[in-house]
Amino acid sequence: MSFSNLKQQRSKQQEALSWLETMGGGSFEVIKNAYDQVVLVGSRAYRFYGVSCNERDNSTLDGRLESARSELELNDLAPECYIRVVAIVRNSSGKIKIVEAGAEGDYTVLDYALEMRRFPPEHTMANLLTNSQLFYDDVYSLGAKIAEYHYGRVVVELNSTNTGTGFVEDMAGLTDPMGLGEKTDSKVSLSEIRALVGEKAPSIKAAFKTRSACCFRFLHGNMCPNNVVYIDDNINIRSAQSFGILTNQDIAKDVGYFMSSLYFHKRDDLAAAFLDGYLSVNDDDTIHNVINYWVVHASVVRGLWLLVLSDIPKEKTAGGLYLKQALDFLRK
Repeated sequence: MSFSNLKQQRSKQQEALSWLETMGGGSFEVIKNAYDQVVLVGSRAYRFYGVSCNERDNSTLDGRLESARSELELNDLAPECYIRVVAIVRNSSGKIKIVEAGAEGDYTVLDYALEMRRFPPEHTMANLLTNSQLFYDDVYSLGAKIAEYHYGRVVVELNSTNTGTGFVEDMAGLTDPMGLGEKTDSKVSLSEIRALVGEKAPSIKAAFKTRSACCFRFLHGNMCPNNVVYIDDNINIRSAQSFGILTNQDIAKDVGYFMSSLYFHKRDDLAAAFLDGYLSVNDDDTIHNVINYWVVHASVVRGLWLLVLSDIPKEKTAGGLYLKQALDFLRK
């Protein structure tokens, strides 16, 4: 797609966002992420996908429609969060409104979005974790729920050798210190992580070789306490992602990513409870061979996210701590 077409698509998306802001009055907020943004308006939230080409081609209207439909389909673990895919459309006289995707008629489509229910931040598991209100039974049952989710997913035709190699190569790319500019302390941490991964590459590949074919399935892909929401005492696990068939589709990735957050909050006991719950459904002990590597991967990804994309000093500090956590686990 040409630059002019991308510019036109972004302009239409901005028109849709501006209209939503006028509709929301004083109740309007935008939360920007790497590849999308969530617009909070009244009792609703709308996810708009960035006009770009990343793991998914969102450079076209059809691409963004497919992303919204895919996310809605994938998130059967969060039935009380997700509502429908909508189109923000404009008629010939300039009037803008929201219609369900598929009912656009002769209107000009400004953009597609995923419509969700809005809920207070205190309903998330992240809030319970921060306020020391998260307990063994909470994370044990969540671990079991994720294991059940995994075994309802399609097996991906990958082999353990490719997965181990893919992990090492992915870590080499993630830990390139040049991406951190002048952040000296964090650049040192990244360099150390990169060197340790290179040193441990044979052991890492050997660990992944112990994983059987049934361990490679479509993942949730975004496991963290902030994506676990309590609505009327029911657990909803939102924001499942689909990035196609990757070389790192080991289901242990979801487990390691969630445990990374618990370790970061110094709740090793809850990390163990989550793993216990998972293994109560999936008793494949080979997960122990790779779980720490996925904790390392999650810690690096989250550390870089906070260091590079956040302007909040507290979050940048947390980013550095995540990288130090990655180093600690590599040294074990």
